[in-house]
Amino acid sequence: MNFRRLANSFWLLAVIALVGVVFFWPGKLSSPEKIAVAPAADKTVPASAVAAPTPSAPEPARREMLFAMFQKRPFAVTGETGNYAWTTNDGRQPQFILELAHNELEYQRMMDENSRIYRRQLVYHKGAFSLAAQAARLGQPVSKLTLPGLDGQELHMEVLKSEFEAGGDRGSFSGRLPGREDSLVTIAFAGGREAFTVVSPADNLNLVAEPREPGELVVKSIIPELYGGSFGADDAMVTAGKK
Repeated sequence: MNFRRLANSFWLLAVIALVGVVFFWPGKLSSPEKIAVAPAADKTVPASAVAAPTPSAPEPARREMLFAMFQKRPFAVTGETGNYAWTTNDGRQPQFILELAHNELEYQRMMDENSRIYRRQLVYHKGAFSLAAQAARLGQPVSKLTLPGLDGQELHMEVLKSEFEAGGDRGSFSGRLPGREDSLVTIAFAGGREAFTVVSPADNLNLVAEPREPGELVVKSIIPELYGGSFGADDAMVTAGKK
């Protein structure tokens, strides 16, 4: 698959997921040792693990009860840096997807998505995106940003372009990883939420992050051959459905 076309598909997917969460979301929308890892190969599980058996899904009545008890920051932290904190729970397991999801539609979307990803991890962040966006809106140069990978990995982005819509509360950054000319990094933000994509063939790195709540990102290591294009984008919009 053409790299640029694939990267653009991921970028479109991130924007759709972000816009869906910000504008259509129903209901509530309201220390370990520091880790600092430079861009490196993605820490994924083997492809064979994608099909590994998982516990059976809870019955619908119990799921509905748990959605009504939705909590921000539901998982414990296993490690953190000055920018991010990584949680402990395996985000592909049904019992933890229940705690990640806002509603039944999002739960089903994540369960269906499991066959197209290697990992899913909830990461908390401390406002770095908002500070960068505020600086750019004020005309201050933003040349680099730090993004979370998986399991304590930090990815350093060279910002090549930034765009803002009128009012400045939504926009995007785009760029690449240092020393990786064929990489593409894109960040979309709106209404205090962020989404991003990182594609770097040299590092076998394919990450998509979507917002959960302000200050929370669901970071996924994806299988690009199965995830990209309109197939993935359509799935992401399920999140915007009503309960």
